[in-house]
Amino acid sequence: MRYFLVISFAFLLLGCVQEKEAKSTTTASEEAVDKTQNLFELISSANSGITFSNTLKEDVGSIENLFDFDYFYNGAGVGVVDINNDGLQDLFFVGNQVENKLYLNKGNLQFEDISEQAGINTGKHWANGVTFADVNNDGWMDIYVSQGGPKQAADRENLLYINLKDNRFRESAKEYNLNDTGISTQSVFFDYDNDGDLDCVVSNENEFYGLDPQRFFATMDLGKNLEKSSVQFYENTGNSYTKITKKAGLLKAAFGLGITVSDINNDGWLDIYITNDYYVPDAMYINNKNGTFTDRIKEYTKQVSFFGMGVDIADINNDNLQDIFVLDMAASDHVRSKTLMASMDVDRFSMLVDDFGFHDFIIIGSSKEIRLVDLLL
Repeated sequence: MRYFLVISFAFLLLGCVQEKEAKSTTTASEEAVDKTQNLFELISSANSGITFSNTLKEDVGSIENLFDFDYFYNGAGVGVVDINNDGLQDLFFVGNQVENKLYLNKGNLQFEDISEQAGINTGKHWANGVTFADVNNDGWMDIYVSQGGPKQAADRENLLYINLKDNRFRESAKEYNLNDTGISTQSVFFDYDNDGDLDCVVSNENEFYGLDPQRFFATMDLGKNLEKSSVQFYENTGNSYTKITKKAGLLKAAFGLGITVSDINNDGWLDIYITNDYYVPDAMYINNKNGTFTDRIKEYTKQVSFFGMGVDIADINNDNLQDIFVLDMAASDHVRSKTLMASMDVDRFSMLVDDFGFHDFIIIGSSKEIRLVDLLL
């Protein structure tokens, strides 16, 4: 018993010492940070030269409004890349209704708008996202713009701007067979088959928004409708790209808002994660190492987002495993989910409960209808 008490007391002392050391370490770390200094400094547009604004104007005379086009306020993207190989990072801003902008970094956080001379608005309609890749493998970064919006398929082809190495670009999407006509939100270039060249996956929204789930999936069973509303996959075949979506196992209904590529299972082959809005679950396409992918999200996760927005994958805790961060638009509690619904506006409703003998009734009235509900109590 005496030995047990001695050992216990020793462990207690050791624990106190470790706790004291941890506290002192934490205190020293905190003291090393000067909390009076700002971590970031706001650079005004007057100094930076960046004046881009993704201004939206609703038009009730067309479908460019929220009631006729569900994705009207989904926003656009921005990209950072060195387009002229001078070692400085340049900025590309994507515009929905407004033109895209390319700002050349002049150093000291000052930028020059070279959009007009660069030719990065040729074929531009409603742009959503931008991706950079050396598509023609000449050592200069090219620009791929994902387009969508309230346009017909012919007016929303994705755009590929090949770098001419003099701050000018040539639109060449058709030449490379990358003029995808879906409601594209973003695209990623990556080597899916480890053959040394860049392939391309395009995340698309769905043309058939606004349908109830039963009608939606019945509509998706029709081949042509599914083709228009799926992720699309393009394999690099040398001087051009070939669409192999179905062959690769990616032909599936989507409301794609976010896409990222990473080696999720650490097998040396890149996989694809897509966040889907509405009633289509997120997709985790695991690379089968044979030119195909399989959606294994139900095997790899215990839950997924309800209304997936953005997504990113990184090793958050330095354990050499890839962690997944998804933005979910769904409210975190029942009360907030109901109060955010326009149809649940309490000012538009009145309620009367009465006993009419055998049953209780609730009379619910709104600006549109009055209903008599028998509670059968």
